[in-house]
Amino acid sequence: TQEEVPILHELCSHKLDKKRLGAHQTWMGDTSISSSQLMQMEYRNIHGKMFGGYLMRKAFELAFLCAARFNGEALPEFIGFDDVFFLKPVSVGDFWTYTARVIFAAHDSIRVHVQACVEDVVAGAAEPTNEFYFVFRPTPLSESRAIVPETYE
Repeated sequence: TQEEVPILHELCSHKLDKKRLGAHQTWMGDTSISSSQLMQMEYRNIHGKMFGGYLMRKAFELAFLCAARFNGEALPEFIGFDDVFFLKPVSVGDFWTYTARVIFAAHDSIRVHVQACVEDVVAGAAEPTNEFYFVFRPTPLSESRAIVPETYE
């Protein structure tokens, strides 16, 4: 958002290194967690592609684990999701890899982005298929930590 641009610029312009992170700061990349799976026929839709609800469930499970790991002391509460993008259909037999990372954290919310792609393991190429944005509420027991991006990308 427009309000976040100056904050992001300030964080990145200081070129922080790991030694200079504050006690309540975490590198965005350090929150990353990934999973991969071969898409099976049992979750296909009537068009022979993977059912979108199944992909959303798998993305939610990974996002929840990511938020829980970041939250620390107790499991966070799921609030909802912001956006879901289906960029390309996922076919039966595809090798689907998805990565979750915390992209923003405040005292009242943890926002997790899940990016998914289909990998061609022989060619070493990957093509984006989905993006998901989930929101969780940290528990009152958890300490508030800030997410620090390494780059503008």
